[in-house]
Amino acid sequence: MRLEFPAQNLLFWLVMTTMMIASQATIFVISSRLGLANTPWALVIPALPTALGTFLMRQYFLGVPKDFEEAAVIDGANRWTTIFD
Repeated sequence: MRLEFPAQNLLFWLVMTTMMIASQATIFVISSRLGLANTPWALVIPALPTALGTFLMRQYFLGVPKDFEEAAVIDGANRWTTIFD
């Protein structure tokens, strides 16, 4: 039931490397490349996919036993019900 794909560890570590880049540099790159200079979106967009939030969610989901997911499937839950209920 767990979602696994070939580059999941690579994607996770790419997100983690963004913690090493200053947020000011990210804001500058996004505002200059996307033409968002002098708009509030230049501050909002870099704050959405935070590496700390991704790390904390990943660690939480890795801590959920597979038995819980298997029990939900046996009870008739689909993938979305297993995640959100």
